[in-house]
Amino acid sequence: MLEPSERGVVSQTPPESPALPAQAARPGDARLPGTMASGEPFPDRIVDAVWERAAEIPGFDPQLWRLDARNEAICRFDHGVTGTPFGWEIDHVVPVSLGGTDALANLQALRIATNRRKGDTWPWHGP
Repeated sequence: MLEPSERGVVSQTPPESPALPAQAARPGDARLPGTMASGEPFPDRIVDAVWERAAEIPGFDPQLWRLDARNEAICRFDHGVTGTPFGWEIDHVVPVSLGGTDALANLQALRIATNRRKGDTWPWHGP
């Protein structure tokens, strides 16, 4: 697992580069990963609620650093940001394609790369 300290100096402000758009996991997907069942982006209140549900990392600022559902470090300001080791998005535990909903109990923080590997798999026990 990468430690938050590997990122270097941690700023209290978001990164200056804009978030890159999410890419569809497979050609023909009706919805981009990390979006609501409708395909719309999650509203800020849901992003905040999912962040608060993620486990805190002892010794690190919980407003900046948490652990995703696979116990990997994620950075609050890297939500939806690809190309960073700490980028994360909201994952549906039970995929939408298998009947999963946008209920908070079915949502979890997951690193972007991990969510791409998970795809529509459920139950999922992969790396």
